[in-house]
Amino acid sequence: MKGSVIDDESAKGFLFELDLAIHFFRLGYDVRFADLEGIGQYDLLVSDGETELEVECKRKSIDAGRKIKKGDFYLLADILFAELKQSGRRFAILVTSDGRMGADQGLFRSLAGRVKELLNGDSSAAHVGNLEVKIEPLPEGLQVKSDAEVRATLAQFESSFSYYAVFSGNETTIVIRCQSAEPNKVLDAIYDELKKGASQLSGTRPALLGCLIEEIEDKDWKELQGGTGLQAVAARLFDNPTRRHVNLIAFNSDCTPPKRQGDVVTFAATHLDYWQRDPKFTLPKSFLFGS
Repeated sequence: MKGSVIDDESAKGFLFELDLAIHFFRLGYDVRFADLEGIGQYDLLVSDGETELEVECKRKSIDAGRKIKKGDFYLLADILFAELKQSGRRFAILVTSDGRMGADQGLFRSLAGRVKELLNGDSSAAHVGNLEVKIEPLPEGLQVKSDAEVRATLAQFESSFSYYAVFSGNETTIVIRCQSAEPNKVLDAIYDELKKGASQLSGTRPALLGCLIEEIEDKDWKELQGGTGLQAVAARLFDNPTRRHVNLIAFNSDCTPPKRQGDVVTFAATHLDYWQRDPKFTLPKSFLFGS
């Protein structure tokens, strides 16, 4: 247990295991931490006295397979806002990275300087290192003061798997969108993690692969779940007959906001479940969710 909470990253994985264990505890089942007890390479062994279920928990960051890391984008946004917030202009900065963007502060400051030149010149686009930047004007007087106004402002710059930031004041409004010129391999990274997880299961019992995809916002979640997204990942994994012991793949995120109805607040993560059509072992759905 000490090894599972030695740092923030390992603790995140262990908390996901605890989350699933608590779900089955609430159903009244026995739950053993198989890997910690040395009885298996998977995480949990769940039993209701008749059926036993193996559970392997995996998690992936939103940055998995991406050319641009979220922390690097935040650094870029901090520098651009600091350099440009006194410009007295309302505009969008559209940044496209050729390959990995990295976290070169010198490059980011050079980009901020080039944006200043674009704002005062006739051109609206330029290259700085491996970054392409374009400037687009925003409506005069536009101030972004609420989440709804943020969404409405960003809608015109919507692009798959991009990062966004907004600064808005009395005289200046700046929108930053940052994306990669190369396709992201988020789904490949998730598949590789699940493939590894399937191999950790014993293959002698029905099994669940649980995958937490961290920091997925609603719009990114919707893009991932389509027929070419997580559904395709699950189908690819199930297509291999050596993985028929995996009955279910359950994806969920950690960014679902709480729901309020009067004085009641409920917490329920967005999730997607994909079932094996021809499983090696039967597993009633009621086992997972209770009556």
